[in-house]
Amino acid sequence: NNCVKFPTTCTGHIVVPPCQWSANVDAELYWNNIVGLEIDGPNPPNQGYSYSQMQQLWHAANATKSHMVMIWWEPEPLHILYEGTDAAFQQVLLPAATAECAEHRNDMAAKCSANIEDR
Repeated sequence: NNCVKFPTTCTGHIVVPPCQWSANVDAELYWNNIVGLEIDGPNPPNQGYSYSQMQQLWHAANATKSHMVMIWWEPEPLHILYEGTDAAFQQVLLPAATAECAEHRNDMAAKCSANIEDR
């Protein structure tokens, strides 16, 4: 579905990086009760993907004209490669972190815990 036009009803698979990266997507989905997007990558404990796997997935989605939700960042050349195409990146924002949430962000050991409630 169109996650830009309908952000409150976005469903499907979301591609996230390994837990060692600075992203907190799995915790954000869990603690904000965002149940429409699921994480199911090959790398435990957060079911993330490596950088090269994330790139491969975007290329595959473009080749098959499939929709995809993936965390990404700028500056980084992958999004530039697809500017002006049907596979151009579209920004979708998760709810902003509250001050309390930001204050209690976990260290790397907790971010890579097998227990989602520790993350």
